[in-house]
Amino acid sequence: MAPPQPPPAISITDKARKGFQALAANQEKRSAMRKNAETSRYFDGSAPMTRRRRQQVRAYYEVFVQSCYQITAIEEIWDRSEFITRTKEFLEGVTHVAEGKFEEKIKTATLWSYKHALYWWASVLVQDFQTIWHNWHCEVSRHIHMLSVHQSLSLQSWKKNNLSDSELCIIFQHICDQRYGMENLKQHWAAMVMVWLTAARPGSFTVSCGYQAGEPLGVPGMVRDTSSTLRWSDVQFFHMVGGIAVKITFRHIKGYQNPHKDGSLYGNAEKAFTFLPSSGERLEFDLPIILFGIAYQRGLFVQTLEVFVAANQAGRIDQTKPMIIHALNAKLQQLCTGIGLLERNSYYSLRRTAIIEVKRDHGTEKAKDLAFHVASSNSLIYYDNIGFGDLDMGQFRLGGPESVSREEIQKYFSQANLTKWQPIDDEAPTLTQSINQATKDQLREEPEYISREQNLKRLYDETGDQLQELQAAGRIPDNEKIPTGCSVTDGAKLKALSHKYGLDELTKKIEEQLVNRKRAYRSIRLRLRKSIVQELRRKHRATLLESQHQSMRKCSAGGAYEPQILANAAVSGLDHSTTEASLMVEISDSDPSHSDDEDDCVDAEVLERENDASREEPECWTDLESNVQIQIGGGEASAETSEIRKAFLLKWIGMTDTVVAQSNLVCPRCQIDPTMKATEKQRRFTLFRLNTHMRGQTHSREAQLRRALKIDGHTKTSTITCPVCKLPWKGISAFMRHLKVRHADQLWDGIEGESEPEDITDFEGFSDTGDGVMENDGDQVEVED
Repeated sequence: MAPPQPPPAISITDKARKGFQALAANQEKRSAMRKNAETSRYFDGSAPMTRRRRQQVRAYYEVFVQSCYQITAIEEIWDRSEFITRTKEFLEGVTHVAEGKFEEKIKTATLWSYKHALYWWASVLVQDFQTIWHNWHCEVSRHIHMLSVHQSLSLQSWKKNNLSDSELCIIFQHICDQRYGMENLKQHWAAMVMVWLTAARPGSFTVSCGYQAGEPLGVPGMVRDTSSTLRWSDVQFFHMVGGIAVKITFRHIKGYQNPHKDGSLYGNAEKAFTFLPSSGERLEFDLPIILFGIAYQRGLFVQTLEVFVAANQAGRIDQTKPMIIHALNAKLQQLCTGIGLLERNSYYSLRRTAIIEVKRDHGTEKAKDLAFHVASSNSLIYYDNIGFGDLDMGQFRLGGPESVSREEIQKYFSQANLTKWQPIDDEAPTLTQSINQATKDQLREEPEYISREQNLKRLYDETGDQLQELQAAGRIPDNEKIPTGCSVTDGAKLKALSHKYGLDELTKKIEEQLVNRKRAYRSIRLRLRKSIVQELRRKHRATLLESQHQSMRKCSAGGAYEPQILANAAVSGLDHSTTEASLMVEISDSDPSHSDDEDDCVDAEVLERENDASREEPECWTDLESNVQIQIGGGEASAETSEIRKAFLLKWIGMTDTVVAQSNLVCPRCQIDPTMKATEKQRRFTLFRLNTHMRGQTHSREAQLRRALKIDGHTKTSTITCPVCKLPWKGISAFMRHLKVRHADQLWDGIEGESEPEDITDFEGFSDTGDGVMENDGDQVEVED
């Protein structure tokens, strides 16, 4: 019996019918439609990082098959009959070839991610993959489990640490103590407060990988027009009775950044947070003031510009470039190290804290709303990495009076309390200084360091010897001074002279030696620094375990930083650990800004830029008692509260660099020197190069007079009349020798301090480069025939 016929289709309008008929007549569009229909099977609409991972796994798999089976055709590589076996062989091969991040072996999670990536490509490249999908999934899953046990794959992962308001307060004080890079530090503080309050992911307000302007969209020829980041148009300020309020809207949220996904949920996924004027005393966490101060200091409220922008190594921000997501954790880890928190911390440490606190104070549903995971996700249960760890389980299960509150236990086991590093006295080095100094001391014991220093010195000596031979042969003027040392000035001068007088081979050797030397020293320093930090972490972990053991002992009441019942607990080994860390190295009197990466001298200081900050408590806490009751402000904003908020806002805006920046500097003496050329006035220096330039002979009185004589048109053959004794001299060099012998006072030799107005010399009449004419403020310079 034949199956029943389907009901007839409904009729359509004449407009739709004519439209399809016109489309059928357009062969060009039909060809394009056919091409898109065939190529759309390879289109991946997932996130950029997911696409990259899938492309990488496909490349690995195809190279594996080509190497092991000597086949190159795509159809044979993705052959359905061999795909299950080859997949299992490929995953086991990865365990032998790849190296893990934590241990020699990779993690099992890596194999699972490879399996998911292969599934996407198999559904595209394996013919009739649906017929073997179930068997492929079951066998590959069992194979991964077997490999995990048989190969003893790594189980380690990053330790999840949390950052609370205690650590943030110390970080804020550390930022206030900095002397440069304040604009960058202030925007990083705003980011930390924002994440701690809203649990926002870092990619919601900075540019994640693959979301920069110009990144491909997965279709050839199509790229992103703008970067996906938080802009000032998403930050709305309001003036209310109590002060400034702000409403922040996050438009770029992980899992919801593809508006073309099936379902209207993904089309307009935004999260808005409102912050009203705070009536409390902790104004460093008042996000409206923090953001308003940043916008006001930049002098802009342009909606299209980014809130968080890029910065260079010196801390100078670039408002034309958005901040990328990788800049956040690097700066946070640097700040944590500066205050003595050696554990690994990231912005997810702040996000976890926000979700955990909301879950405990307001329930699971509010925590889910704050976390804003994708639908049907169960990730929230893994965010609470504390669980019952900050609860007295004996009192919780057996009942009875509460001896220690949950907040006190949290405070006791926080990073700020367990890993605080206090110097012994006011002259003690900070933790960052100790690490840098230990790195420098160990660097000078490295055989590679010693060998490269000796090779560079031999090159300088060889260059100096050949230059002296050329000078003895008359090919170099006698008045050309050839350096004999290996300081930064001597090294640069030797390299310049060798290039000037044709020693090209030596010049090339010196340049190659300096480049290789810089690269090698950086690698050695990073390796030494990593080992030193790991050793410090080991000591602090030992202290942590000891303190946890000692915390079980009953003690009398004590300070505010510890639970009252545990305040005076004797933690054995803690003082010894901090003392050993502080006395690990002896800080020398060398200049910390001197960097071996930036000069050409031999065996110079090998110090990197450091943060000069103390881990001591703020001065305003020194006179406080051990137990202090703090009255939290509330209710309507009073005039006094408004004045306090205003004072903090002005203080926040006024937090600027107190010293010169580290790069992109101009010489102030060049700017006011009329004999310097315009190109010299525009020259840019790093801080170290500027100091070297200022200490050199460029701005000496002799060099200034030589430049002035050249501006006036004098050469080595022209006649110059001395304005003091009226004697003529031929050439600039002869005239300057005459001044050194007969009129040394005119060169200001031996004169220190400020000159009196009447001490003006007779040489103020040389020409100003600004207009090219002579200003006759002193004696006329006349040339006698």
